[in-house]
Amino acid sequence: MASEQLNRRTFVTLAGVAAAVSACAPVNKATGDAAFGESAASGAMYDAVIAGAGISGLVAARALVRAGKSVLVIEARDRVGGRTWTKESNGRHFDLGGQFVGPTQDRALALCKEFGLRITPSAVDGDSLFERERDVLRYQGVLPDTGVPASELAAFGKTVEAFENLVQEVGALSPWAHPKAHALDAISFRTWCAARTNSHFVDDFLRIAVRAIVGLDPEEVSALCFAYYAAQGDSFSTLIGTQGGAQDSWIRDGAQTISLKLAGELKDRVLLSSAVLGVTQSENGVTVTHARGTVAARQFILAMPPSAANAVAFNPWLPPQRVELQSRMPMGAYAKVVAVYDKRFWRAKGLNGFFSSLRGPITASFDESEPDGAYGAILGFIAGDHTRAWRKLDAAGRKDAVLKQLARLLGPEALSPVDYLEKDWIDEPWSRGAPVAVPAPGALSRSGPALRASIGRIHLAGTEAAERWTGYIDGAARAGEVAAQTTLKRLV
Repeated sequence: MASEQLNRRTFVTLAGVAAAVSACAPVNKATGDAAFGESAASGAMYDAVIAGAGISGLVAARALVRAGKSVLVIEARDRVGGRTWTKESNGRHFDLGGQFVGPTQDRALALCKEFGLRITPSAVDGDSLFERERDVLRYQGVLPDTGVPASELAAFGKTVEAFENLVQEVGALSPWAHPKAHALDAISFRTWCAARTNSHFVDDFLRIAVRAIVGLDPEEVSALCFAYYAAQGDSFSTLIGTQGGAQDSWIRDGAQTISLKLAGELKDRVLLSSAVLGVTQSENGVTVTHARGTVAARQFILAMPPSAANAVAFNPWLPPQRVELQSRMPMGAYAKVVAVYDKRFWRAKGLNGFFSSLRGPITASFDESEPDGAYGAILGFIAGDHTRAWRKLDAAGRKDAVLKQLARLLGPEALSPVDYLEKDWIDEPWSRGAPVAVPAPGALSRSGPALRASIGRIHLAGTEAAERWTGYIDGAARAGEVAAQTTLKRLV
């Protein structure tokens, strides 16, 4: 096999869940990092080379290896996992990237079951909070229904009903084929909503929802794009839901563990700290130039965010439709924070730890505590304009702003965490934001077919290429499976 031609040169991946991956790879006792893999010799030939060692690329690689194909996965980062990243704090695992799973996310749930990962339901018992500019609403269920005029609740119901109808019309496969695709793609989601209601409550709620879901504000996302994204998650109601929805449960052992387990199986077929620099196609195959050398393959899978793919020099150049899509598909403005406490003090106040806020900096929060109450933890998503304002502060200022908000909403105990973690995903050069790349208004209707279409020997993976659950772990896995299937057909 081509992997036997590799030079023995060990590299390490950044840890976060070393205990969880002990069965997959040896542990460097000096750093606590999980170590696996070897670097590829220049000139090695593979059936397939994959750029990107996130869940999508690794799922594709494993499928190809199981089919008896020689594979090399090349990753720019010094770790696997892509937009999942688990950090350890006092022996506990906290996700600073993707982490949620829910019903119909079959691929993600199957991977968790295969690797024996514990799934913990999101906390829903108790009251939630909805912080507006001048007040805080306390409620139970999905929607604030106390302190909101009946007329505004009715307006919300009608707007959401109209949007759900649009979601089903647009669908999850080819939104660009909708008869009004160009018109819907030319207006923002906020403009679409404003044409149906002037309710401040509707505007406030949907602003928080869009920020939390894609990391952008409603003015930055077209009506077509957001309807398509909601269809990918079954419906808008499912997308914003906790119990029974997209945020039904979280992976207690850390979502990055999936990638670490997959990489542990692939062993020396994964090469880290080696950004792909160029890809040249010919009648005979694909030549891939990376930071450590050059390899050749019969087929190539691009498993990275569209905007990150702009850093790769393709020869011949990509089709115009794909170039336009990549240049007009930025990532969301997104950060995550976790405040860890010695107990879940908010539970004594009848709160479940979930709040949404227009004031920020946290846009939406979840209780990420140990189920038995051994410790308390609040996870916060900072999104859209909240992120843009928050990231202007220095480290001390960012932490102070987060803790003051938690104290304002959950109580003064929030000012004294035992640990505090944060991650602004704009600082990840190979992601350039999170949680998902979103086509700018006008881009999806014109260039959308390039999301998934193979380009000669180049096949597309990554969660953005999924036909369902784009933006989630499940979508990444689905896209990886499809890319592997397409590649196998070309390798016959």
